[in-house]
Amino acid sequence: MSWVYLAGVLIAYALLMYEHLIVKPTDLTRLNTAFFTLNSTLSIVVFLFTLIDLVVFKG
Repeated sequence: MSWVYLAGVLIAYALLMYEHLIVKPTDLTRLNTAFFTLNSTLSIVVFLFTLIDLVVFKG
């Protein structure tokens, strides 16, 4: 995989870390944000960067 895929993995990693930081065991008010919004963003980021890598660099 190329640097584009690696950039997507790093962005996905940052999103996962942010997701874990905003939810505390004593404060679950941001649970919906972490679960629904960030997970959907994460899946789109991984898909797009993988697609770009496959189309541009392997095509």
